[in-house]
Amino acid sequence: MATSWAIEMAESARRRMVELGKKGRVELIEPDSIFARDRWVCQICFRPIPKTVSSPYDPQRATIDHRLPLAAGGNHTYSNLQSAHLGCNSAKGAKAQPPS
Repeated sequence: MATSWAIEMAESARRRMVELGKKGRVELIEPDSIFARDRWVCQICFRPIPKTVSSPYDPQRATIDHRLPLAAGGNHTYSNLQSAHLGCNSAKGAKAQPPS
């Protein structure tokens, strides 16, 4: 059974694609599977992501980032998602992640 966070992320991605007039794939992804795959390392700055943070606004908080943003035609799929710090994700914005 999918967690509420996974459902919320998928619904948000669908809404965003409609707003942008984009068509793409939306998979139901458990965020913890992305964090585990990436070993709790930010895929933007390559520093560890703390598993617990006291503030939702802490720039070190764990977030899920789209490598190729939805705005640029990216999909909400396991292969297009990565772990990121809130601060790194915000700074990246709607730019595509260069291949590492």
